[in-house]
Amino acid sequence: FGVASDLTGISILFRAHFNMGLVIVATVTIVVLMLMSTTPIIGMNALEERTSIDSISGSTRRHSIKSGWVLQSSAVLPATITGTTISQRGFDTRTWYSLTSFPATVLAGLMQHSEYPDLFASTNMEAVDPARFDCSWWYRTEIPTATLTLDEVSETTFVTLIFHGINYRANVYLNGALLASNTTLRGTFRRFELDISDAFRASESSLVLAVEVFRPYDIGLDKNLTCRGRNSSDCLDLAISWVDWAPTPPDVNMGLWRDVEIEISDSPVDLRFPQVATTLLPSGSASLQVLVSLLNRAAAPVPGDLAMHIVGRDGVVASCSSSISVSATTSAYTWSPEECASLIVPNPPLWWPWQMGSPTLVNLTITFSPTEPQLPAAHFETRVGLREVTKTIDANENAEFRVNGKRILIRGGGWAPDLLQRMTPERHAQELAYVRHLGLNAVRLEGKLQDDALFSQADEMGIMMLPGICCCDAWQKWPQWGNEQMTTAATSLRDQIRRLRAHPSVVVFLYSSDELPPPNVERMYLAVFDQESWATPTIASASFRTSSLTGNVTGVKMTGPYGWVPPNFWTDPRGLSNEFGGAWGFVTETSPGGSPLTQESFEKVIPPTERWENGTTAAWDYHCGSSHGAFGSLSHFTPALEARLGRTTSATDYLLKAQVQAYESHRAMFEAYSGAKYRATGIIQWMLNNGWPEMMWHLYDYYLDTGGAFYGVKKALEPLHIQYSPSTRMVAIVDSLYSEGLSDLTALADTYDLSGTHLWHHSATTSVLPDGTTTVFSIPANATTTSGTTILRLQLVNATSTLSANTYWIPNTNDNFTMGGCFTGCAVTTFANMTDLSTELTRLNLDVAWAQSQRVDDSRVGLTIAVRNPSEVPAFFIRLRLLRSDGTDVLPALWDDNYLVWLLPNETETVHVSWSTDDQPDMDVSVVAVPYNNVVGTPPH
Repeated sequence: FGVASDLTGISILFRAHFNMGLVIVATVTIVVLMLMSTTPIIGMNALEERTSIDSISGSTRRHSIKSGWVLQSSAVLPATITGTTISQRGFDTRTWYSLTSFPATVLAGLMQHSEYPDLFASTNMEAVDPARFDCSWWYRTEIPTATLTLDEVSETTFVTLIFHGINYRANVYLNGALLASNTTLRGTFRRFELDISDAFRASESSLVLAVEVFRPYDIGLDKNLTCRGRNSSDCLDLAISWVDWAPTPPDVNMGLWRDVEIEISDSPVDLRFPQVATTLLPSGSASLQVLVSLLNRAAAPVPGDLAMHIVGRDGVVASCSSSISVSATTSAYTWSPEECASLIVPNPPLWWPWQMGSPTLVNLTITFSPTEPQLPAAHFETRVGLREVTKTIDANENAEFRVNGKRILIRGGGWAPDLLQRMTPERHAQELAYVRHLGLNAVRLEGKLQDDALFSQADEMGIMMLPGICCCDAWQKWPQWGNEQMTTAATSLRDQIRRLRAHPSVVVFLYSSDELPPPNVERMYLAVFDQESWATPTIASASFRTSSLTGNVTGVKMTGPYGWVPPNFWTDPRGLSNEFGGAWGFVTETSPGGSPLTQESFEKVIPPTERWENGTTAAWDYHCGSSHGAFGSLSHFTPALEARLGRTTSATDYLLKAQVQAYESHRAMFEAYSGAKYRATGIIQWMLNNGWPEMMWHLYDYYLDTGGAFYGVKKALEPLHIQYSPSTRMVAIVDSLYSEGLSDLTALADTYDLSGTHLWHHSATTSVLPDGTTTVFSIPANATTTSGTTILRLQLVNATSTLSANTYWIPNTNDNFTMGGCFTGCAVTTFANMTDLSTELTRLNLDVAWAQSQRVDDSRVGLTIAVRNPSEVPAFFIRLRLLRSDGTDVLPALWDDNYLVWLLPNETETVHVSWSTDDQPDMDVSVVAVPYNNVVGTPPH
């Protein structure tokens, strides 16, 4: 699950019971890896509560302060109570809120005490008074010094207090004294280090830490919450905003939202923030440059020997040593092949995105040994990846990415953390597993820059990460910026790229989103990248812009759409020009919009009295992005749903029809971009996930349930895929493999009416190149019905097996729409009529059987399920659920297919599902299959 300087084995005993009577008892060893942003982490498990000694590396120990925290509002404290008082031993905190989990924003901390039960249900969050967060809030903890050391602390020991995330300003007190004030501790994405060596040595038995945090005022779409009555010129804090993705949390994520650590080092020199830049040579060798930052805490330069080793599975990759003098400031040292010949590496063990090869990581060790023998050495270890990422602009002014010389179609989703910033390594691992299971290869993080655990896991899993700065808030209010904003922006960017440059998964940084920074701001950003020797591509804006400073085009677009469009939109020839959002170029965010919750997730968040009032309710709308944007309801989704599939009669009816429409629309989008490579060079679905339960913009929901959008995209992104274009009626093969080309393939097409009557058959022999596309044949008009919906079943086979199967429901006439103004969804003049899917299908029973559960790997078990249709009529859109004995869904679960589109009489389809046993031991499971027929269909004859 990540990158680390050392491997730690944790033995876990688990027991699982399944409905077939199987009992498994096993001991599993899980290797957990993590990369921290500075000094190395040895022996640390990212998936368990950290102990007092988190890491030991040479002469450095690092401790994450996780326990003992209490929280209180300054509004309830007497005016005589100050930080000096609060940070002394014996201060009474019995009326304060004890935090059971840390880090925590203020609102997250209050929720730990059930102050706001069911905050995410209905419109409950609107009832939270934002005035409660206009004052400062105090965090306090008392740290026994005995838990922080393994041996004596000498007069030359350096002790540092590190804050990885304060939102937004803070005063920090330690043992009765002000350590740093809010004039310097400012910035959500800053990393602050405070020297507490003297206080540590003077402490008798404990360190008492008190942090007074002040909320940000960051102008966003919901100015009532983000500015609280301030003028826009006084609402320019560079913090976290939620744009139109979700309602703004009432506390605007104020608080200590990232780890607080204490670092103890005996060496005056600290090694940190490495980077290994890789350039591939025509010979196939790799030319490496290795950079490391050095911090000298002593008063004078420290001479010594700096050594570096890169070791892979097959032995030493490169090794260098230099005699240097570390100045009494922060500096950096870079080894290059000119100085160290071993940095020319033949047959390098390269890191690849997971679809292209193995995401191989190697061990990087750096040691500084002072010339003076009494000074301890500094030691640093981590794991890095050797990879070259390039971005070029093609003849159509589109950005095209290559990894290790091979071009790749970037297909990803936009990331949202938990609305209250309650992210964990476990949750990261679950979500990134979904990313790979979907067939995606990338994640874009617009302004929601997560901790190193997420990036470390992406390194291990071969998932490309596209971090950057957010839109639509103070980060893009450049005309109003003053010195404070310029300074905070520069230092925030520096802190972030320093920690990110070690991660091979980070393939680009977008230093603005919707708009292009003015020349003075762009010049400042580019200077920071240059000063930090950033070796990965950058993009000036997520939309198509030409920089007046550099003259460069961004090569990416933000043309939308963001709301529902017909499936034939994406390949319509009218949409393949610069002002429209069809399948061309690199689109940094786009979506068919609506992705309503599954019935089970819906019932968790919408109370029974608010589920249906002759249609959707205000509670539905509240869970659609933000009411302050253009997408605060399902108004871009519902008209198409009811015109195409029939008027909805209940929440259950709506939600199932919505899965059909979401499957169809999301599949069409990804198939269009995949089929157009490399006229299309990248697509980011807006979004991958949501920060809270929502009805739109996700491929899996907040509860990790997976609906129609998930399986439509998963189908579209099969490694070898057969697909149909609704605008051209062409059938094509898309290869997303990088192995040898495939020949002697047969493409099969069959059509049926809804009664199951076979209408037409065609086959053709074909082949496809690696990472290529091949158009095979078209579906003629006489292959479909003239009076209703046609089922088109496509298969790609070779001599021994079916390689791809894909089924469509095709209307007699496509949706007609106006190309233009499609940002929120095109104006449709005539909707396709597929209402017969809701009136002509007959209810039926399905046979579901599964074999004995089997272990998939050390931490997962799975079932193979056979779904058979014993009736005389076809089954449509069959949803499979894996259930516990109490009837709740096992989540997350990895299905190789779901929402099975078409099952003819007496046909059987086999599906596999797996799930983790780590957090679900002793569990009986069962499987149920629910066809669309049985929810919206007619009674059986």
